[in-house]
Amino acid sequence: MEHDWWSQAFLSGTNTIIHGRHPNNDTSQISHIVEYQTSQLSNDQSKIESFQQLHRILQFLRSNIVEGPTYLLRRHHDEITTKSDVYLYEVVNEADIKKLTFVTRDILNQLIVSN
Repeated sequence: MEHDWWSQAFLSGTNTIIHGRHPNNDTSQISHIVEYQTSQLSNDQSKIESFQQLHRILQFLRSNIVEGPTYLLRRHHDEITTKSDVYLYEVVNEADIKKLTFVTRDILNQLIVSN
């Protein structure tokens, strides 16, 4: 969990993460508040592996999407095997297109990906 937090915080430029829990699913209260420094959440090797995985995903997207359709990229983690797979779906339902967040071709074109 902390490793995922590091990736999101680093890419968004966040230095500190404050995490709290709702006791007994009571959303009106927050308890167990903990402050994490982004730089302390992951070791250097894990950071390198994160960027290598991100690079592979971006290469996959550039190779498999075309301009026009809307896509959903979803990761599935198998708790038994502890392996993760990434799936790319083309969304055809207008209602789903409005609900979901997608990576657009414009965003991908702003990224420099080398082989």
